[in-house]
Amino acid sequence: PPTPPSDANAFRQQLSSSWTEGDDDEAPKKPQEKRTKVVKKLVKREVEAAKPQAAAVPQGPPKYRLASLFGNNVISRGREMSNDVVKAVKEHGLPKAEEDTMILLSANSEAEMLAVRALVAKYA
Repeated sequence: PPTPPSDANAFRQQLSSSWTEGDDDEAPKKPQEKRTKVVKKLVKREVEAAKPQAAAVPQGPPKYRLASLFGNNVISRGREMSNDVVKAVKEHGLPKAEEDTMILLSANSEAEMLAVRALVAKYA
């Protein structure tokens, strides 16, 4: 004797039949055709959702600025180096009000190391 369908099977049948309800096309007659039609619809939705939006591309000037920590200031060696570095960084190395990110490339001199340390101390 055939076994009665389980609740899970009944739910699956109800769910798969609801996938094609309300379609304008003629309903497929075979379960494989139903699945193929559902998969095609899902793929079409995903492709449409993945298309780039024209308004999402920002226009205008670049959102970054390249700058020197010292500008054209001369940094002396010796006792005055720290003062010269701090003065030059205040004039040239601080971020503008609208900038919220600063990227520092590695220091290759003692003066640059002092400048990086000063900035880290200020913004850390």
